[in-house]
Amino acid sequence: MPSKRGQGPKGFETIAYEVFQKAIGEIPKEPSPDPNKDPKAVTLGRMGGLKGGNARANKLTSEQRRSIATKAAETRWSRPSKPPQDDSISTRPLPVVSPASTPSIKTKGTSSGSRKR
Repeated sequence: MPSKRGQGPKGFETIAYEVFQKAIGEIPKEPSPDPNKDPKAVTLGRMGGLKGGNARANKLTSEQRRSIATKAAETRWSRPSKPPQDDSISTRPLPVVSPASTPSIKTKGTSSGSRKR
């Protein structure tokens, strides 16, 4: 499955798992195209979509770009802000741990006082 934009590259483990799944036939090797769509039309639509944003940006004047950006900023800042996060970490008292209740760590084969050289 192709990764979505912004997720970064796939990890080695993910790629290895997908190769393994394809090898044993668990998932199809290639996604089947939609039978209701013409592949040529899909290709042409994608090509037009890739050109569209740049063509529009080149066509707009600086005043039009400025008004679009102003409208976007006003909309963004007019939204109600999210409620503040509960900062319970700093207000919560720390637990008191007595030395008697902590487990001791023991290592195999050596005692704390003697070492072989």
